[in-house]
Amino acid sequence: MLPIRSLLAGFLMFPSMACPQMAMAAPDFPLARNAVGPDETHLLDTFGEWKVHCVRAADNQDSCKTSTTISSLENGLELNLTVTPVLRQSTKVNADVDLLAFASIVISPYSKSNHYNKFTAAITKTDATPFDGYWCGWKGEGCSRGPDLDFAGNAALLSAKNITVSVYDVAPQIAADVLAISSHFVLNPIVDIDVPMSGFSQAYERAKEFTADTHGIDLLGLNPEIRECGFDFKGNQKAVTYTYDEDFEAKNITFREALRGARGSGDCPSYVMLASLTPDMTAAQRSMFCLDYDKDQKTYAGIQLGVSDAYGVCKAPSKSFCERVNSSKQASLAIAGFVGSSVGGAVGATTVTGTTVVAHSSGAAILTGSGGYIAGTLGTIGTSVLGIVTAPATIAAGAVTVVAVGGAVYVCS
Repeated sequence: MLPIRSLLAGFLMFPSMACPQMAMAAPDFPLARNAVGPDETHLLDTFGEWKVHCVRAADNQDSCKTSTTISSLENGLELNLTVTPVLRQSTKVNADVDLLAFASIVISPYSKSNHYNKFTAAITKTDATPFDGYWCGWKGEGCSRGPDLDFAGNAALLSAKNITVSVYDVAPQIAADVLAISSHFVLNPIVDIDVPMSGFSQAYERAKEFTADTHGIDLLGLNPEIRECGFDFKGNQKAVTYTYDEDFEAKNITFREALRGARGSGDCPSYVMLASLTPDMTAAQRSMFCLDYDKDQKTYAGIQLGVSDAYGVCKAPSKSFCERVNSSKQASLAIAGFVGSSVGGAVGATTVTGTTVVAHSSGAAILTGSGGYIAGTLGTIGTSVLGIVTAPATIAAGAVTVVAVGGAVYVCS
């Protein structure tokens, strides 16, 4: 998980997206900037309930973000929702895998009061449409899906008229089942806060454009570097194009892999291979999985639930392979909704008809049990979901885990 960062830090992490500085007119600094010194914040503009604040830099290269205040005073909550654009074009990149962020989000309390420590917050809906994933907790290691937004998440936020921010009482617990590889959280929503987005898109663009102006950057020329690589997948060479950034790769590849290269005959880094095989997942959701590598055949067979070694390969390979069985967001959201309602106020995993139900902190919904019990559980959600997920007959018998992430469902059996 990438750390929460300011726009300037985000910009510096993506140097390959920058173009040479151009001769541009000096930015029109607001009078409010004269009242603050270097590394202090000034108010640039206001659009409805959304404000644009910038950090003044000594070299006049300010960095800006937009924010609004959200609150539920009856629950003792007053929060700051901040969106920081990354300096890159807001158009979809022509690459198989786009790994670089378009923006980042922080939902944070205004106060340092201890009562905030047990909560976390998430944007859960955009215009009543479920929004995948959870953001960072306010104390300790609670980061999951966020704070970075991919193209789809960024576009959904920019086009929304209203969003829902849900605040959860988080009880961290290490799961004792097959997924005992990271912290799981029981998510107890205490309040849903409706946030109007009127003025957000204007504030977002203002923050992005002013930052670009002060850095002398032409936003129309910010194209990320696209690279191509290949790896052997099930005995066949698979070609992949992906967005590359030197600093991003340094944070997502181990020293050992950088020195010796990934397993196999191809030249794809392990994080690119995993992203290629899990197009519907976020970085946090991918962290639940590892690459299955066949040493004898020298090929990658797919993905498994488990812990990765220094090469992204499963430390303890099992016979359980995970297969993407559909790309229906309807099925994924139905399962996620079932998991959320089933876990409820329980502590740890909940057993429903012999099925272990877990809401993972990354936003993934996980059902584990025998094939018959899993099918029975999905039947309680709806026959359409059951039909979509069981169509390949992958859960007829044996131990099965169903993982609903983003817009797809994966079956590990």
